[in-house]
Order: sequence, then structure tokens, then C-alpha cells
Amino acid sequence: MRPLLLTLTALLFSACYPHAEVTRVQLAKQTPFHIVQIDSTFVYLIDPRTETCFLLAGGSESFGMTHVPCDKLKSNVPEAAPFIAWVPDAPAAPVVAH
Repeated sequence: MRPLLLTLTALLFSACYPHAEVTRVQLAKQTPFHIVQIDSTFVYLIDPRTETCFLLAGGSESFGMTHVPCDKLKSNVPEAAPFIAWVPDAPAAPVVAH
């Protein structure tokens, strides 16, 4: 029974395995990720290569990650602004004359 189960598992795994070609990246030639640390649990991850921003919450046993809008991050977290060059700066608020 066990050999049959192992054979079926191997067949199932090989049938479900995606047919993809793996390409390795040369990180030394690319722009680095930037991390803005909020505290010991939360950090912002900024990826200029894909122009995306994430909020990571990590603990000792698990972590979570969610996408955050880079324009909001740039305008609300001054420490992150220098690393988000692809988002134009917000125009200055109009001056109201009294």
C-alpha cells in the first residue's frame, strides 16, 4: 500500500508542478530595496524596481504584509520620501489672500 501511495504522490506532484524556467537575478546590478523601520514590529518596504510599497508586520513566529499606496507613504512619512522618486511631489497648497 505504501509504495502505491508514494507512486501516486510522485505522479500528482509532477503533474501539478508548473512548467517554468527559472531566472536568477543579479542583485548587485540593481537598485536596492529600502526599509523604513517604524518600530521593532512594523517596517515599510520600498521597492524602486517595481515601484511598489508594502507595510510588513513581523513577530517572532509569523508576519503579515500588505500593499500601501506609495504616494500616500511619500506624503505622510518624510523618512520614506527620498526613496520614492517615481512619485511626483504634491503641488503646494494654493495661498489664500484675505
